Amino acid sequence: MTRVLTLSFLAALCVPAQDTRTHLLSGRVLDPASAAVANATIRLYSRDNSLQRTTASGPGGEYRLDRLPAGEYLLEASSDGLDQAKPVTVHLSGRDAEVDLKLEIGALATRVLVTASSTPQSTVEAGKAMDIIDNSELSRRDEIIVGEAVRLTPGLRVQQLGGPGSFTRIQIRGLRAADTGLLMDGMRFRDVAAVQGDATGYLGDLQLVAADRIEVLRGLGSTIYGTNATAGVINVVTDQGGGPVRGELSGEGGGLGLFRGLARVSGGVKNDRLQYTAGLARLNVDGGVDGVESVGNTSGQGYLLWRPSAGASLSGRVFGAGSRVGINSSPAAAPASNLPSSVTIAAVPLAHEQMLLGDQGKPFQWGNATFGPNFRDPDSSRQGMFVSSLIQWNQQVAPRWSYRASYQAVVSNRDSRNGPMGLGYQPAYDSSSVFAGRLDTVQARTDLSLTRWNLLSAGYEWEREFYENPSSDANPNPAQRVNARASATQRSQAVFVQDQMRLLNERLQVALSGRFQNFDLTRPQFEGGAVRRLTPHQTLTPGMRRFRTFCPTAPPSCGRTLATDTGRRRCMSGSARRFTLGRSARWAIRG
Repeated sequence: MTRVLTLSFLAALCVPAQDTRTHLLSGRVLDPASAAVANATIRLYSRDNSLQRTTASGPGGEYRLDRLPAGEYLLEASSDGLDQAKPVTVHLSGRDAEVDLKLEIGALATRVLVTASSTPQSTVEAGKAMDIIDNSELSRRDEIIVGEAVRLTPGLRVQQLGGPGSFTRIQIRGLRAADTGLLMDGMRFRDVAAVQGDATGYLGDLQLVAADRIEVLRGLGSTIYGTNATAGVINVVTDQGGGPVRGELSGEGGGLGLFRGLARVSGGVKNDRLQYTAGLARLNVDGGVDGVESVGNTSGQGYLLWRPSAGASLSGRVFGAGSRVGINSSPAAAPASNLPSSVTIAAVPLAHEQMLLGDQGKPFQWGNATFGPNFRDPDSSRQGMFVSSLIQWNQQVAPRWSYRASYQAVVSNRDSRNGPMGLGYQPAYDSSSVFAGRLDTVQARTDLSLTRWNLLSAGYEWEREFYENPSSDANPNPAQRVNARASATQRSQAVFVQDQMRLLNERLQVALSGRFQNFDLTRPQFEGGAVRRLTPHQTLTPGMRRFRTFCPTAPPSCGRTLATDTGRRRCMSGSARRFTLGRSARWAIRG
């Protein structure tokens, strides 16, 4: 399979480029009084998403974008306190163009977005509920984590069980957290070790390092982005660099032992034939509200784009993080003398000041409490890492036809460790449970503009995910030592089609889309755990799980109930198919 994918990618690179004629787009950026605006950010998007360019206006408000292939583009500009009222549509064909951009002071800005249809649209054109949190807003709010950045978005709920690095859930329009898809530059970012295959396990570790903007789609997106997008999509878009060299070096600290440092740089070389962005961030929390929190997170993000010709580009992006989070004990019951003999026991938490004494290893009084909510556990922690790597080839074959081929690899690992220290129930020996996985995705898509008002997109996606869960402890007796492993592999293939129409002078927007996806899950493998069959009268002991197996080859154990000391509910082998249809329409009357 790897050879086939490699040959397909190389074949894509050999598709002959279109006509070598390029165009120049220039103009000035002006404020409401027609005065020049310096250092305004200008962005240009091709309608088929094959090209994106960024530059900044000069001292006299002038800007210049050269080596542009023929086609239809959306052009926008913005500056501090000023926003362009509406992106400008630009057609380049046969000759250069000069377009002046006049900024206005507006409370509600119209921006260019990509997530709604996977191709650039203005917010006026999009037929779905969208919000954009751009780089300037992220800087003003001084956000650190993706979850905090989207917290103020309407129709979206963020639940965080503690401070930075703690478990975080994002729900859109009241649906499950697993129904919200997370994208990195338009490609799915998922935790293979999650039961639902979503990204919830890593939301607390996603620092904002080199993000250009965050696009939030509220509503169905599964026809384009797959199963985990029925409620909506959050797309974190990396800064692609380009334009003059610019950078940032910052640090902040405060109460509760929080410190964060950030360094990043971006720019372009040789008229943006080479664009780059790189960033590194470190977050430390040493103390927290109770003085016992311990969080460390180091994240890095980089992007590099090379344009061998005006209509072709090869880009790569890497985003990774390593983190360590101290974990408190689970709620612990008070001594038996504090528990009444009645069937129903009232939940009375231990007083906070007594909890702090217990955390410091000092004597404390239970009083009338029936449980301790979360004692400090000095040897319990979660160590995690993930690396998301993307390589993408874009080419405009003709003014109305482009294609792109992408490969993304997501590697993740979470190690939950615990030992005998701490109050409440603790394991007798140091233990480790690792949840690791790898997700490989290959995607090829083409965009064909049938007419100036009709864009047809189609694509194919192949995905392979591998999950493993090794568990061990430090029992000195080898005969009783835990050393188990569970693993599973799943492959899927998908085909999707989308037709977008802009009718009645773009007052009516219609989009039709569909997706067919096939899943193939291999039979899970269990090693090191004693597996035995249970009779209908036997029960599971603590730490064991019950599940049903289905095997196409029908081995002797097929269809019987098994029990094992290791395992995961994702244990049914076989295949499944999913077919999704979607449609949207937007009618706008403008004078």
